[in-house]
Amino acid sequence: PARVRVILGNIGSLYSGMKNYEQSEYYYKKSLALAIELDDTEGMAQSYSGLSSILLKQDKYETALEYGFKALEVYRKLRNPLYETIVLNDIAYVYYKGYKNYEKAREYALLSLSLAESTGYTSYIASSLNMLSNIAYYSGEYKESVEFAEKSFATDTSDHNVLINVLGNLVVGNIQLGNIVSVKTVKDGG
Repeated sequence: PARVRVILGNIGSLYSGMKNYEQSEYYYKKSLALAIELDDTEGMAQSYSGLSSILLKQDKYETALEYGFKALEVYRKLRNPLYETIVLNDIAYVYYKGYKNYEKAREYALLSLSLAESTGYTSYIASSLNMLSNIAYYSGEYKESVEFAEKSFATDTSDHNVLINVLGNLVVGNIQLGNIVSVKTVKDGG
């Protein structure tokens, strides 16, 4: 049964990657039900996190937040800071993108950054800095957005999704600040 739970979660993840969120949700919920039945706390956390992630992609912020907080609670009990960092960033995303509550978003992103820094994993640190850059940009704090993006870029560029977002924030943030020389520097790769 434990292997079945893992397989169900993996199928949910595959469907998510194919943007078939209905099927993804179905398999994540099956995985969650089995994890609860087996008292598999890590499986519960993974299922909650998967459900939160696919609901975020569909702009179903309220339900995504509910599952995100459930995942966060379980990951904290499991003392799993890496996954906790990811969930904190997802929660921050809901607050800034879905609810335009930049203060709350920043609070969770700073928690994510602190936790990521405690692990020493640079890709997680860069991701948290990128989240802070996004929040600052959307709240009109362009100078701060550029500063966080620069820190993220200097920390780790191995995650291409984060890198693309960081470079975008550097360009648009500098444009907002009137720093055309900085935009040319980013465009030229320096």
